Amino acid sequence: RILHNAWITTSKLRESVTFRRIKLQQLRQHAKLTAVLQGQ
Repeated sequence: RILHNAWITTSKLRESVTFRRIKLQQLRQHAKLTAVLQGQ
């Protein structure tokens, strides 16, 4: 039971980390795009 809960917590944490990583990448790409567009 404890193991099961720990596994769920771990997988939820992993999901949120992945989600944040994706968000960060999107922000970076957006920043690059903005910089390129402003440079023209």
